[in-house]
Amino acid sequence: MKGRKEMTKVFVYGSLKRDFGNHRFLISSMFLGEATSKNAEYTMLSMKWFPGVCKVGNSFIAGEVYEVSETTLRRLDHLEGNGTFYTRELISLSNGMDAWIWLLPKSYINEETEFDGVVLDTIGTAEWLGGNKSKECYE
Repeated sequence: MKGRKEMTKVFVYGSLKRDFGNHRFLISSMFLGEATSKNAEYTMLSMKWFPGVCKVGNSFIAGEVYEVSETTLRRLDHLEGNGTFYTRELISLSNGMDAWIWLLPKSYINEETEFDGVVLDTIGTAEWLGGNKSKECYE
């Protein structure tokens, strides 16, 4: 359809969520609801002021889904350091949607890194609440 802008779904789990500092990047985007990752294959880490997620582990990740424009997606890639810090990957969600998520390299689990050493989840569903806080919902 001519003139229609391409929209993309993103899944955010940290400082881009509502009521957090970087949500301003999503202010003009459509909120589609809360969801969790479809698969329990992640670990959430505290990076002191924001969380990071690695695709290694036994946890679901809780977050929010937004529909964003190409321009907003480029801005989010810049914010997240796509390709240099985080890497954007398409994942399946519990609500049947597929959306982009920004993931840390697996080396953050396996090697000495600059994160503050707090693993926010081990099994269940991890939801970041800010700083070194998370809510774990064990199943």
